[in-house]
Amino acid sequence: MNEQLTALPKRVLVGVSLSDNPFAPELRIVQGDIALIAQARWYAQQTGASLTFFHAIEGADSEVVGQEKSLHEMIRERSEPLLQEITDSAKGFGIDASYRIETGIASERLIQTTAQDGYDLLMVCFHRDESAFDRLFHGSTSKRLLRYCPSPVWVVSPHDATPVLQHILVPADFSSASERCIELANSFAALVGSERYLLHALEYPGAIAALHEANGKEAVQAYRQSVRDEAKKKIDALLGEERKGWHVFLVDHPIEKQTKLFCEQKNIDLLIMGTVARTGITGFFMGNTAERILASVDTPILAVKPKGWRTP
Repeated sequence: MNEQLTALPKRVLVGVSLSDNPFAPELRIVQGDIALIAQARWYAQQTGASLTFFHAIEGADSEVVGQEKSLHEMIRERSEPLLQEITDSAKGFGIDASYRIETGIASERLIQTTAQDGYDLLMVCFHRDESAFDRLFHGSTSKRLLRYCPSPVWVVSPHDATPVLQHILVPADFSSASERCIELANSFAALVGSERYLLHALEYPGAIAALHEANGKEAVQAYRQSVRDEAKKKIDALLGEERKGWHVFLVDHPIEKQTKLFCEQKNIDLLIMGTVARTGITGFFMGNTAERILASVDTPILAVKPKGWRTP
């Protein structure tokens, strides 16, 4: 196998919601799950990854009048055949597949399972009536996943049977998370020939001080050029031997606006970005810059933590 492909995750937890109504006369898998399952299966076929389809039964358990089984038992009994069918279908494609049903808040159970059992990728798809990203960034479930799940979280498109990976964008800040984002983008490029774009927003904290020097305007221009030159050196070091395969763009802040415009102009199919700041403060980058970026785009996302990061 190509050495770059070995960097792709191989143990995948796939969070499925199954039916909108577990007590409907005929259970039907929701459309978002259909897309998610198809994309997870495609990924496993391409990479040799194993899949575990995971469903959480939320809400308090209770007795049901006239029934010997509790509410959770009844939901499990109705949901299990769907998960078994999904699993058997994946196995039919030669994929190592299994399923799990647990009770509790979905985000908490997904995070805990990922951390304790060593899954290196979580795939989810948010759907129902809202747009995928309205639901994603206004719901506490998704925010918890993106902030606290130790593995990369891939929020897939609810409309495609296979992931569209023609154009991949990495907004980079030279953090260890950015290194992992670059690694994943290179692996996808090796897998399907993706075009890779790196976007870095330049900051000029010393511009005001330079302006007050004897030749203020010239000093500011020289300072800004030095910042740009230093960024280019760091980008070359970050990309290493793969530098020629990347399209690099240096822009000025704010990065949120620039990322949104870039996604639209370049028809970006997947946004790979870190969710922890260079400071390492848990949730800080996610709660500010990254969250604003992700809330502003309508693009599938692969959210990445720095290497060695653990759920607090």
